[in-house]
Amino acid sequence: MHSSKQINLQYTIGVDLGGTNVRAGLVNNGKIENHASSIIPQTDDDNEVIQCIIDVINKVFIPNVAGIGIGVPGLFDNEKGIIHSIMNIPSFKSVPIGKILNDRFKTPVFISNDVNCFALGEKFYGAGVDYRNMVGLSIGTGLGVGIISRNNLLEDANGGSGEFGEVPYLDSNIEAYASGQFFSRELNKTGKEAFQLAKEENKEALNAFKQFGIHLGKAIKVILLALDPEIIVIGGSVSQSKEFFHDTMIEEIQNFVFKETLDNLKIEYSNLEFSPILGATNIIS
Repeated sequence: MHSSKQINLQYTIGVDLGGTNVRAGLVNNGKIENHASSIIPQTDDDNEVIQCIIDVINKVFIPNVAGIGIGVPGLFDNEKGIIHSIMNIPSFKSVPIGKILNDRFKTPVFISNDVNCFALGEKFYGAGVDYRNMVGLSIGTGLGVGIISRNNLLEDANGGSGEFGEVPYLDSNIEAYASGQFFSRELNKTGKEAFQLAKEENKEALNAFKQFGIHLGKAIKVILLALDPEIIVIGGSVSQSKEFFHDTMIEEIQNFVFKETLDNLKIEYSNLEFSPILGATNIIS
């Protein structure tokens, strides 16, 4: 999927396809020069979602960019340019997004998992710069993990590594208790609405965040058993409410079975607004 036109190696486009929004950025040497976003239409028509993605890319596109990197919240085949499935966009199954975008923009297209892109963004431009082995933990509509091992994104067969949210937990799975879904269960509110209530010192919301911190701490202990990183960088929309769950999260982690792991572990929160977009440009090769 390569164009014969001369390319401008300085410029790339990163796309972050989330469960509810799609964002794109024009990136020049690790800096975002222009960005756009849109809410993904709630529809069973693939073409409407595809058109939404194209429209957002079009707002930042310039001719002859080196490529488009796109992070997707699901399984994919980068070689064939196919998105197999996206949990929060059920209609998206075996969509040849690589060919579609290549035909439209005449530039190479590369695909990875959205949380992989978040982790790459943090590794090369954010809190993970000084670490060889890190985990990017994104908490939003769902919970996802991107794994950096020895300075490189972990390579796997289908892009399914790091799906710790699907690990069975209590009456459901980890994601139901350690993502924004928890607040829907407990308060019938979105994570953003729960955050606002907590800021207003609503006791029910404050207690929900304390419980959320405990569940998140348990999730992190599962991650530590599998991966043992030097640093975990936490991002995603729910991480913005860290002041209300951080303490109980840390308290829960303290009883982790391997003391040496905790002694050498750092947990940081992302301060990089566009890490998934920046990371998406790092999958372009």
